[in-house]
Amino acid sequence: MDIIPVQQTFEITEVWEPLYRMRLKAAPFEQELFQSAPLRRLKHLHHFGAGALFSPVTHSRYEHTVGVWALVKHFFPEDRELRAAAIVHDTGHLPFSHSIEQALGLSHHHMTEEMIGSSPLTTILIRHGLSPNRIIGLLNGDSPLTHRSDFLGIDHLDSFLRDTHMAGRGTAHPYELVRSLRFHGHFVDTDEKTAVHLLNAIVNDNLIFLQPQFLAMDDLLSRAVKAYCSEVASDSVITSGDNVYCRASASAAARNIARMTDYELLCLLQSCSAPDIRELLHVLLAEPHRIVLCESHAPGAREVTVRKAYCKQPMVQGLPLRDVNPAAREALDCVSALAGMYYYRIRE
Repeated sequence: MDIIPVQQTFEITEVWEPLYRMRLKAAPFEQELFQSAPLRRLKHLHHFGAGALFSPVTHSRYEHTVGVWALVKHFFPEDRELRAAAIVHDTGHLPFSHSIEQALGLSHHHMTEEMIGSSPLTTILIRHGLSPNRIIGLLNGDSPLTHRSDFLGIDHLDSFLRDTHMAGRGTAHPYELVRSLRFHGHFVDTDEKTAVHLLNAIVNDNLIFLQPQFLAMDDLLSRAVKAYCSEVASDSVITSGDNVYCRASASAAARNIARMTDYELLCLLQSCSAPDIRELLHVLLAEPHRIVLCESHAPGAREVTVRKAYCKQPMVQGLPLRDVNPAAREALDCVSALAGMYYYRIRE
């Protein structure tokens, strides 16, 4: 019986990607990158943020990265730089992905550039004849991996398909859909039927992760992290006679947290004695059912904001789906309308 191991350690060259049911051979530089510490760390970061603590969408940034790499390798097998960019594109993510970026004042894009430009990633890339600066340029520019348009690229394609598959909200299996895809320049292109399945994944994913309850989970974690950094800052100045010593700073704490795993962050916050931090963690981990929506004037109301929705769309034979299918236009408009302010409170 021909059995390929499902563990994604890249110890052997052949790798199984289960969502797309692809058997792929990893080149030496791909093996080294996937076995490096920055990539292995992604196994311990939830792709869905703090929402993973109360939903079935629990896959990691590592699974997402393997999926993105598999798709790049499937559609662009000869492009070594694009394959390398796919592997390292998420290495700068903070614990729980986007949840605490604003609280720490850090960008995962900038952190990713730092990771690519430092050891061990830069050492591996250079050893295999790849330029770290060119990889960074690929991630900051427009490519089939990611771009600044409203059309669908590989990074978002994997996110939409993987999230909705985990949530049981997909209308067709991802492995069937990807075999009907091609690329029109940098953009995903397909037939209208497949495009509608992709649009359903895009709409459903937005409807899931932009629910106010999901936003509230991220907000609670963000508040806990902010409170921790404030506590560190208040304890950072030590006086002894006329001398003042700086033991730590909020910015140093933020940089330290940024490189943690989800588990390490939760352990750090649970070790705090501050009652407000402990209560926030208790709701997140033990009683998320106490999060309820409310009006802005309700006692204890907390505001969460949807600044933007991810209104990506595939192309159909070179044309935007919304120009081909009126129902698609309406669906994308509904997703755009999700932007706004919402309020929640913690029920007693």
